[in-house]
Amino acid sequence: MGTIVSLGTVALLALLWFADKSNDFWRSIVVKERLMTTINISSEILKQAINFQIGVSSAMLAAVLLEEFQVLFPTTASLLMIRAELSSSSILILLKSRLKSWNFLGLRGFAFSTLLAIFALILGLNQVTSVLLISDIGLSIQPGTTVTSQKAIGSEDRYACEKGGKIWERMPLFHPSFAEYSEPPYIKNGVKDTDLTLRVFLPYWAAEQRQTIQKYDGLATVPDTRVTCQVPSLSRINVTSPDFSYLEVNGMLRTTQSTPHLLGAEDAEVSFSCVVPSISYKLKSVSKWKTALCQPDRPSFGLGSEFLYGDPLYTPSWHGNTYIFWNMTSFPSEPLMENINITPGVSSYRGEWLDLTFLRIPMTMSVTVCFSPLDQTTMSVNISSDANRTEIVNPSYDQSTKRYDLHHLRMQLGQIEVYAWALIRTKISLSLYGIVIPKSTAMTVQTGGSIAFALQSLLTVATSVAYYDNFPSFDRRAEVEERFFTPVNTPLRSFGFFVVAGLVVVHLISTCLVSLLFTKRTCFSLLGNIWQGLAQSVTPEMSEYVEMADMMTDNEVKKIMERGGNAKLRVGLAHSEEAGRVGIIRADGVIPSTEEGTESLDAEA
Repeated sequence: MGTIVSLGTVALLALLWFADKSNDFWRSIVVKERLMTTINISSEILKQAINFQIGVSSAMLAAVLLEEFQVLFPTTASLLMIRAELSSSSILILLKSRLKSWNFLGLRGFAFSTLLAIFALILGLNQVTSVLLISDIGLSIQPGTTVTSQKAIGSEDRYACEKGGKIWERMPLFHPSFAEYSEPPYIKNGVKDTDLTLRVFLPYWAAEQRQTIQKYDGLATVPDTRVTCQVPSLSRINVTSPDFSYLEVNGMLRTTQSTPHLLGAEDAEVSFSCVVPSISYKLKSVSKWKTALCQPDRPSFGLGSEFLYGDPLYTPSWHGNTYIFWNMTSFPSEPLMENINITPGVSSYRGEWLDLTFLRIPMTMSVTVCFSPLDQTTMSVNISSDANRTEIVNPSYDQSTKRYDLHHLRMQLGQIEVYAWALIRTKISLSLYGIVIPKSTAMTVQTGGSIAFALQSLLTVATSVAYYDNFPSFDRRAEVEERFFTPVNTPLRSFGFFVVAGLVVVHLISTCLVSLLFTKRTCFSLLGNIWQGLAQSVTPEMSEYVEMADMMTDNEVKKIMERGGNAKLRVGLAHSEEAGRVGIIRADGVIPSTEEGTESLDAEA
């Protein structure tokens, strides 16, 4: 029974240490803060089971030692009683007796002493199993309990970035986390595409909730933030310098590539008028960023929304927005003259960019045209995550380079590597990311990043600002299931567990060995029987010591044996032909005598 209890307890502890974190039983203990209680109870059960088996093993070893004549005469009485006590502390009495007599008992006696030492070590470690197990425990972040709640998921009134007015002109107050579903991008020469990208804004105003949400199942706002950029075809280009600080670029634009969901672009041409930065006349340096974003005049083409495309009732009367992105690749060394008119002399293609080089002035302008549906809907989503996340308040600024460090923002937005979320909608996976600030759009392009990614980040920022600006007025509510990460005590290491498991294994092997010895080597011992021990000690020869020891200490009795020359005699339990019963006899069959020792003690008195 003790073996079953010990193995069952170790199995339970192994489950708590190594089970999958999604296991319901593991979660019912760890997430509900029952781990420490379970460990304390388990270690106590294990301690009692091992102590009981050590007690039984002590009694069996005492019986084996007696019947194998591995006992010195002064320890006979204690071994006879140990057989009946079944106490774990008896192993220490046995070990003490062996340490005092090891040099008289030969190789077999040394083997018995080693076995006793192993049991003594097990007994000592068994008292600190809870300490060993708790030493492995520490705080970690784990998914909490799933709850159902009512959330404000939207409004009956549609809102969009273009209705926000000032949204494009101000910095966001915070950069909320969001979930994302994306597919591999469409790849074609002259095109840079993010492909299908659905981002989910979570209905939580507090940053702590957005950072610790682990599971969300219900309705949520899902913008379609796909961006497709391609190299444009420009004609009738005219560049003027109305002021020293900027340039005005006018002309006609048309697309050159056919891409998925791009509607109405065949043979369509649209005019544009854009303002791009120039060199400050006073500072002779580039004013602010070397990039500019503008839109053409009433384009008849654009990118179809993922939520409407493919619907037989869908009429492409609204295709989202078209953006013209300018990047000043090189500037003249001196400010341009006011009211100068120039036209590019050479144009060349570079991926999705069209480079315009001016002959009269050493200046190069790069341009690309981008499309985004900028649509959104409210839909059912199922989000789950393997880790919590930290929202970035502001990117760090490097004083030496005078630039923002955007590495973490790019990583969160998925340009560098996939981040922390996995969302499932039917067979769709989503990932949770952070938000990039608008200033980083120009820096992303200037440092070699994707223009499609940069513009998608800018649109995400603007859409999130609009979403959370309107969040307090949301009047449409729905029931959702949610689960948050929470700090709980979990096993962080396994050293203590393996020490305890090893302790149990060694203990069970040792117990089996002792049980085998007891079965094979004993004939006259019944464990736990006090009267048998008394009867086997009261032989005619042993009666002399029993009768005189009623008011003596063990040391006094031992001195009598030493003076009588019997203290170092090996004795054992066997059938005495002289007494006609089972009792203690000397190894050579002669019962030790007490006469000489008694006379010496009387003389001293």
